Amino acid sequence: MNDATTDTITLDIESFADKGVAVARLDGRVVFVPFAAPGDKILARYTKQKRSYAQASLVELLVPSPLRTQPSCDYYGRCGGCSWQHLSYQAQLRGKAESFAGFCATRLGIDKKTILAPIASPCEYGYRNRVALGVAPGKNAIVVGFKLPRSRELISIKRCPVLTEELNAVLEKLETALNPHSTAIREAMLSTIKLQQDATGAIWPVFEFQRRPANMLLHAMSATAAELGLSPLYIRVGKAHRLIRADGKDTGGARMPFTLGPFPASGHGDEDANELKMGVPMGGFVQANSGVNRGLAQAVYTDISRFSGREVLDLYCGSGNFTLPLALQAKGVTAVELARESIQTLKENAQTNGLANIRALCGQAERLCTELSSQGYSPDYCLIDPPRSGAAEVLHAVAKMKPERIAYVSCAPPTLVRDLQQLSQEGYSIESLRIADMFPQTAHVEALAFLTR
Repeated sequence: MNDATTDTITLDIESFADKGVAVARLDGRVVFVPFAAPGDKILARYTKQKRSYAQASLVELLVPSPLRTQPSCDYYGRCGGCSWQHLSYQAQLRGKAESFAGFCATRLGIDKKTILAPIASPCEYGYRNRVALGVAPGKNAIVVGFKLPRSRELISIKRCPVLTEELNAVLEKLETALNPHSTAIREAMLSTIKLQQDATGAIWPVFEFQRRPANMLLHAMSATAAELGLSPLYIRVGKAHRLIRADGKDTGGARMPFTLGPFPASGHGDEDANELKMGVPMGGFVQANSGVNRGLAQAVYTDISRFSGREVLDLYCGSGNFTLPLALQAKGVTAVELARESIQTLKENAQTNGLANIRALCGQAERLCTELSSQGYSPDYCLIDPPRSGAAEVLHAVAKMKPERIAYVSCAPPTLVRDLQQLSQEGYSIESLRIADMFPQTAHVEALAFLTR
């Protein structure tokens, strides 16, 4: 069956699907169309055809859906980042919730009533506190921006509406600031620029090179960062994990400051001190949307209130994004993380916040859970916040410890469903499931599940 065609077809868009596309039906087949909206009547052209489904591109909007709105980005449709800017925010939430519910309900065998309303983002735009920018040599100048859809080619970006105003102020000047050093930048193969804004508004830069930059370039890049109002520049060379401060000074355990909360007072220390301070190591992971991260943390904090004064296990804990609020209510929190610097930072964060009930363990989660179980450790509550690959390797060890309740935070619905299926086989039932809209204007979602034994 031929894929792309030159003939156009008329489609009535019926519903949302995942990955930011919409759905129509024609001649007994489902047709997926990017940048369409339920209620649209469109002219489209097939880009891929299979026996049971097809993909098509929007050629002309004949009748617009009432769900549509004007995109806020000049690059929308060309940049590979956002896919739902043509929808109102309420329509985006509805679309994400519907596609997530459909994906999970059939695979997990749960009633859709189990799936709760989404945790919405407080900000539709201007929410993103970090960005990774591609860097490439253009015909006449350095190009800084994002990749085109399904391509390695970069499009030069001067402003991105999902970024904070502070990050955009840097982005607008970045190419101009780098171009005087374009020859040296090409030789050192600068490939990525990462910018992270902390709670004070300061922006921490990391430049990633494929080759070791000459000292002259490092001095020039440090001066450029200072001129742009950035914190001291750090670099990474090749696949090295360690970051190096560009001016040659020791990192000195640099920590980016963030805050968590506020959380209702719960009897630990000063009753008014309900906002937590969290340092994160330079280059460490921070959720991109602080407002939605706050919503997730508060949902977990509210849920654990029934387990106040009991033992909690926190897996893949990082620098303490959930550990610290959990410790406000728990008798003790055992926190597990593979990254040594994150564990060290968690210990510092616990001390800063006066939380003496946190035990921080560095190592592989499955091994440490097996050891804890053999020592007779049996938590009442377990929080799992794994990377995109999920937590399949640790779930059996967790189930052997028989926590009464599990909270599972996920950034990847496919591995979430796989892991929830495994936990069901281990004797747990899904009490509730919901998305958290960490990335408005895109198709990506976080998710939060609560399970009971």
